[in-house]
Order: sequence, then structure tokens, then C-alpha cells
Amino acid sequence: MKIALQFCFTVLLTFITVAESRRPNIVFILADDLGYGDLSCYGQQKFKTPNIDRLAAEGMKFTAHYSGNNVCAPSRCTLMSGKHPGHAYIRNNRGGIGEGGEGQEPVPAGELKLPLTLKLQGYTLGGFGKWGLGPVGSMGDPNHQGFDRFYGYNCQAVAHNYYPTHLWSNDTRIVLNNHKFAAHQKLPADADLNSPAAYAQFSGNDYAPDLIGKQALQFIRENKGRPFFLYYPTTVPHLALQVPEDSLKEFEGRFPETPYPGGRGYLPHRTPRAAYAAMIMRMDREVGRVLDLVKELGLDENTLFVFTSDNGPLYEELGGTDTEFFNSAAGFRGRKGSFYEGGFRVPCLVRWKGKILPGTTSDRVTGFEDWLPTLLDLIGAKAQTPGGIDGISFAPILRGEKQEARPFLYRESPGYGGQQCVRVNDWKLVRQNLNAAPNAAKSPTTELYNLATDRNETTDVAAQNPDVVKKLVAIAREQRVPAKLWPIRALDTAEAAQPPAAKAARVSDFADNDTNPAMRPITDDPKLPRVLLIGDSISIGYTLEVRKLLAGKANVHRIPVNGGPTTRGVEQVDKWLGTGRWDVIHFNWGLHDLKIMTNGQHQVELAQYEANLRQLVKKMKATGAKLIWASTTPVPEGKLNPPRHPVDVSRFNEAALRVMKEAGVTVNDLYAFALPKLSEIQLPSNVHFKPAGSAELAKPVANSISAALRN
Repeated sequence: MKIALQFCFTVLLTFITVAESRRPNIVFILADDLGYGDLSCYGQQKFKTPNIDRLAAEGMKFTAHYSGNNVCAPSRCTLMSGKHPGHAYIRNNRGGIGEGGEGQEPVPAGELKLPLTLKLQGYTLGGFGKWGLGPVGSMGDPNHQGFDRFYGYNCQAVAHNYYPTHLWSNDTRIVLNNHKFAAHQKLPADADLNSPAAYAQFSGNDYAPDLIGKQALQFIRENKGRPFFLYYPTTVPHLALQVPEDSLKEFEGRFPETPYPGGRGYLPHRTPRAAYAAMIMRMDREVGRVLDLVKELGLDENTLFVFTSDNGPLYEELGGTDTEFFNSAAGFRGRKGSFYEGGFRVPCLVRWKGKILPGTTSDRVTGFEDWLPTLLDLIGAKAQTPGGIDGISFAPILRGEKQEARPFLYRESPGYGGQQCVRVNDWKLVRQNLNAAPNAAKSPTTELYNLATDRNETTDVAAQNPDVVKKLVAIAREQRVPAKLWPIRALDTAEAAQPPAAKAARVSDFADNDTNPAMRPITDDPKLPRVLLIGDSISIGYTLEVRKLLAGKANVHRIPVNGGPTTRGVEQVDKWLGTGRWDVIHFNWGLHDLKIMTNGQHQVELAQYEANLRQLVKKMKATGAKLIWASTTPVPEGKLNPPRHPVDVSRFNEAALRVMKEAGVTVNDLYAFALPKLSEIQLPSNVHFKPAGSAELAKPVANSISAALRN
């Protein structure tokens, strides 16, 4: 007892002084589809994971840690944003977005607060593995979300093959020495299922996890002298079942096997059980290499390690897996895609030598959204925790202190039929079939479980506890903000039946305004270059300040009206451009285009918006001016008049970004600039900005124009 108290006192002192010394490195390892029971420190009996077990022996093991969601992309979004799925931007997998269909739905600029905030704290950030939150070059690209270095798979679908033809190093496509083959195939009907030769076509020379692991180690070496955040989202043990022969041989003959010829997705394998165990064992060795290198470099006591998984294990022998044989869900009900415990209760280990008491266990309910405030708390930057998140720091638990129970944990998904769940203490609400098609055979269900007495969720006690159900359903209703990209029919029906009435566009939105000084014409100084501002009321707000900032450097004109939607631009742009010379044109359309009209449609739908922008850019480029596009600034959550949805801003900005990239137009990302300080500079429940906010926006506008004039 005396030793334990002395250790706790030492821990307290070291945590107090952490902010006064070099901030700790963070190594965050995220497995892919790894079940609660897939590690020997969590009870796996068929194979061992000795290096990952070291994290448990030398740190703290969590027994009630929940991934951000029950499938890949939304789980990672919750981790990186600090928002639970009722508020997070990504709520389901949605691919085929980037060039050639490579990439997932991108998060908007500024969305991933975890890397962006760590960047502000002086960290160098590296991501190595699978991304899945936006294609290369999009606003969701890891290099646009705070990461200095990324190497691996940008796209989840490409990651289904462990021998891909390419990986990405930042925005550079790295060609690998592998032949091209699809990650979903079946063996021919006449193939010999027991012949290794029949499966040779499903391997190659460059095994992606090995290459990714080497790059992660190199990142550590290169940044040993500064605080770093190593995000290591390995693809293991996600399908397909593929592993080099040297690892496979270690499990040869260990398990009864039935060859998998294909037919249930992904790739055939002669010994699927051995492949699954070998993949996890090889991942464990990669973890060991990271641990050993950190120790070799003398960083062991200043490096925080986290190991967890993005969701639970696979179901129904998909792709040849046999999670029942391995007891991958540790007896829990449910698998990946489910909000029963087996679908999203995941292993979680945290080690920080000298700071976290070794060999300890916590049953506190924690979730992926908690990592953002927890890590900031641990590195001495608690005061820098961003607002608008759902996470709760559990740093006190890691310090060995007491902490009040989490008030609730909320999850939702439009996938797998549409689901919600809420956990409060040991009570667990599970709602299913919420996204069933009209007249579908399955109707929505509401179930209640007491995890204290029914760990495996075998007995629904909703009928016996109506008051508890009512309380948890109320929490579910309060925590869900509907998202246009991720509808859940049963939950959205009431709101959809009574859409907010959109007020007709105000005359002042479009009319010339001779009384506004920003709209009045100016007299040119013939010695100075000519700049034209084109935009809506946001640009009207910053025009005068831009003129002040560029006084003596440029003649800053603006169009004499609110630029309105792109349809107005197409009609009026020739008149606005006139016949004079323009050196720089700084422009934006979007805020009016994405406005929701009384018919429930956007004022200009997305495809037409993109087409209009192409036409407008072509006309402006014809003037010979240097063009600068300003992204549309954020709109706040909640009811607006006229209505606008935050998610639409990101979608319209993405479309505009494609146009600008194709045309070689410079981008001034006002969205990303405004987002972190939005509550300070934007008017309450309004798309417009306070005078001081407009003055803030004027700075990047003036800077981008100055840069264009210099070049």
C-alpha cells in the first residue's frame, strides 16, 4: 500500500510538471476490425500477442472502451473530431468520391480537431496506414487536416488488398512492385482447393503493412528531437486474408482448416484460420518494433502509447474469417456493423512509463470522442481543448485518481438497417431497423439490456423498465442532429414532414446598395494595379478593411451589388468585368447557391453550381487576371432564416475546389480560417460576421492578393 501511494504521488508530480518540460510524444496505434478477444491480454487462447501484451503489463487496460462507430470511416471521424456520431460529420462509409473513385466522403476543412489542435501545440504529425476521411487533394486529405506526413492507403477500398499497385506518400502516388488484381474474387470451379499454386495469384512482392511499418519507424527517427504524434492506423486484420509465407508457416497445421474458395467476399485462402492468426501476429511484431525503437532512442519515458481498434470483428465467416473459432468478440453479442457490445466494445491499452501505474485495469466507460480532451489534458494543454466537442477527458483515471461516471455514451448509424444506442451506467438501449424502406417487413425495435447482469445482451428488459427506456430514448433524441448526407428514416420522418419554411430571398440580398460605402465606386491611382472583389454579403463586409490593408499597394474595386448565387454571376459577370484591365480577381460564390428554398431545394443545386463555376472561371481567366477563389465561410448549426445546412457548405466547397484545381486557380481557404474562431467572430445564429470578424477575414484576403501581385 505504501509503495502504491508513493507511486501515485510521483505520478501526480510528473503530470504537474509535464507542461514545463518537453511535451510527450504520442503513439496512437489503431487496429482494423480487431475484436475485443483478439489479443492474448484480453483472453485470446489460439495465438499470442506478446508485444501488445507489454502495453497492458506496463500500463492500463480498459474493459469498457467503445470505438467511435461500428464501421471504419465514422469511427475514425469520431476519434479525430472529438464528436460522437450524432454530431460528427462522417456517420457511415461512403466511397467512390475521389479521382478514379479512390477515396471516401471528405471531412471539411478544420473538422479534425485532434490533429489540428496538436499541431498548434507544436507537434509534428505523421499518419501511417489507412486514412478513409477524404481523397488526396480534397479538404479531407490528411495534409489538409494537420498531418505533416502521410504514407499508406488513402482509400479504404484500395486497402482491401494487402498487395496493392500503389500507396500514397502525401500527395505522391508510390507505385509498388505488385501485379494488379481485384480484391474480391472466387477460385474457378475446377481449381484444386488444397494446392498452394491455386492461390499464388493473390499475393505479390510488396506487402503494404511492411512498407508502412518501415515508414512509421523512419518518422520516429527523423523526429526524435521534437514532440511527435504518430498515428498508426494499420489495416490489420481487416480483409482480405493475405500475409507473407514466412508468417503463415508459423501457424501451418496449428488449426483445423477448410479452404475458402471465395464467394463470401474478398479473396480465397487455402488456410484462412492460419492467415488470420498470422496477420495479427505480424502486426504484433510491428508494434514491438515501435516499442523497441522508442526505447533505443531514449524516448521511452516521454512517449505515451495507445492501442485500440476501430470496431469489432467480422461476422458470418465473411471473406473466410472465423471469428467464432477464435472467440474474437470474447463472447459478446454482435459483430462489426452492430451496436451490440461485440460490434464496438474494443480493446484499449494505454502505457506511459513512470506516469501510468503498470498492470492496472479500468472499467470506466470511455469512447473514441474522449481521446481529444484526454490527450490534451495529459500533455498539459487542457486549456486548449476546443469547444463544440462531445469527448470527456479520462486523464484522471490514467493518473490513478477517482472520476465521476460518464453521464452517457451515444452512438448512431444509418447503416446496417439504421441504429441507435445509448449507455447510461449499466443500462444499454439498442434501437434497430430505423432506416428500413417504407413498407419494409422489418419495423423499428427498441431493446433494453442491463449489462451488469447480462453482459452478453441475451434478455431484453425494455417492457419491465419503461421509465428507463423513456429516459434513454430522450437522450438519443437530444443527442442527434440530423445530417443530410446520413438520413435515418424513422428518426427524420417527423422533421421531414414539417420542413422549415424558407422565406423568399430578400430584395436586399441582391439589390444594388448605393448607401453602403463598400459598394461605391473608387477612383483609380494609375500607378497601382487593379483588383476586383466579387462576392456576396460576406465580401461586402470585409471590402473596406481590405482597401485599408492594401492602401498604396492596389486599387481595390468590388462589384456594385451582392454577387448572389452563381446564376446571377453567369448573367452579370460580363458587365462586372467590363473592358478594363484587372490584375487580380478575388471571388466567391456559394452562400446563396446552397440556400434552401421553400420547395426544399437548394437555390442552385450542386451539379449546376459546379457547371456555373466552370463557366465563370473561364470568363474571368480570359481577362488575363490572376484569380483567387475564396471558399465559402461556415454557417452555424441550428435554425437559420433562410435555412442553410453546415454539411452543404463543405459539399459546395468541395465542388468548387475541384473546379479551381482543374483551372489552376489559387485558393484562399476562408472556411478553414474562420472555423476555429467562429463563435468569436460570427454573429449568433447568423451566417454574417461581427465587424471585428469581417476585419479578421480581410487579413487573409489582403494577404492572398498581395502574394498574387508579388508573383
